[in-house]
Amino acid sequence: MKKVLITGATGFLGRHLLMELGKTDYEVTALCRRIPENDQQIPGLRYCVGDIEDFMSLSDVMPGAEVVIHAAALVSVKPDDNHRMYQVNVLGTRNVVNACLTFGVKRLIHISSVAALGGSNQNQLLDERAGWNGASAGYGYTKYLSELEVFRGQSEGLEVSIVNPSVILGPGDANRTSGMILQFIRKGWPIALDGSANVVDARDVSRVIVHLINFPSSGERFILNGFSMPWSDLFTEISKRLGGRTRYWMVPTRVAIGALWIYGIIMKLVRKSPTVTPQAVRMATSGNSYSSAKVIKHLAFQFSSPESTLDWACSGLK
Repeated sequence: MKKVLITGATGFLGRHLLMELGKTDYEVTALCRRIPENDQQIPGLRYCVGDIEDFMSLSDVMPGAEVVIHAAALVSVKPDDNHRMYQVNVLGTRNVVNACLTFGVKRLIHISSVAALGGSNQNQLLDERAGWNGASAGYGYTKYLSELEVFRGQSEGLEVSIVNPSVILGPGDANRTSGMILQFIRKGWPIALDGSANVVDARDVSRVIVHLINFPSSGERFILNGFSMPWSDLFTEISKRLGGRTRYWMVPTRVAIGALWIYGIIMKLVRKSPTVTPQAVRMATSGNSYSSAKVIKHLAFQFSSPESTLDWACSGLK
């Protein structure tokens, strides 16, 4: 029976990963900072308290693991969180890689993001060959740096695979990007950004990751993007499923960024952090789309239809 350790097991994607792993006969150890009150009843699953920022806690759970799935990360578009994201996403990944090397783990599957693939390109179709050309700060930069840690581990003998999902959509955490989108639409705001959204079903991401546990090659990355559509169309389709409005007014990027600068100044004056920033709008309206041709070809993988993904994601909000 293969022994699998997963970090970030109680996060949005982590919970879906545990459900997918529950369909296998693997012995799964879920690393989390606290044991969940309503733990998932999955055969062969055990929870262990630990933190990727604490190497010693990793040394308690890493021995004996054959495969590590590294899903723990901090996602934020707030500049105030940049230092914290570096600590979690970069230094935390460094600890995971070093622990894998120290305790003889054979394989590491790292959950990255399309944000790590050259975020400042405009209106391009990007694939796995894209190189970083974005700003030296922010979430995408920390995910790019975390990938360098993973490839450093590969150079020292660790077998690695990297997946780069787009916005992961599914029912669940309202604090994650997908949850915030669903909640925004549910509140009935009549506006949408220009540009297109890149979306992938959380179940599809989980299925690819579990498939990669036995993938024979090392050093491969796979973009996971189920579909792309204009933000206004995405908002309309979600709103239909929630019984809301069916028409959205598109706000030009420059107007949205200008409004958010004013909003940011106001929030600073009242000593609060803005929940949406100009940086987030730039990322959302870059015009980039992402090719999943590689994972479709090499893993013979078929993504869920947009209809299936949206039906499922909205199912818990009706």
